[in-house]
Amino acid sequence: MPDLTFKRKERLKSRKILSQLFSKGASFSAFPLRIVWTPILNPQSDAPAQMALSVPKKKFNKAAHRNLLRRRIREAYRLNKHSLYENIADCQHQYGFMFIYVAKEALPFEKIEGAMIHSLKRLSRELNKVDATIGD
Repeated sequence: MPDLTFKRKERLKSRKILSQLFSKGASFSAFPLRIVWTPILNPQSDAPAQMALSVPKKKFNKAAHRNLLRRRIREAYRLNKHSLYENIADCQHQYGFMFIYVAKEALPFEKIEGAMIHSLKRLSRELNKVDATIGD
């Protein structure tokens, strides 16, 4: 049975890594999410991946709406992260990534979870490609 918790060590909180994420990171979209990711050069945690998320204040003025979307994204990640972890288990590096909500309206959990599953599969493929090139 996979571990379905979202532990503190799996959260991306380092300002240094977040700035590295946006300056050197790669990205792709899986509506309603945009994913920005990068290898972490000096890992500060033993988790294989660290995740952060963002819901823009410009599109969702009320904090309650932003918090609802953040909870939905975090729950979708928590339930499906095991597939990502299984695919990057043999990778030699740790990765940091951020999910950015890009839709203009609040979507139901089912649509967010579907996008999360699709984006985690694509992220696994991307990370395995990068790890193969870094490892050589």
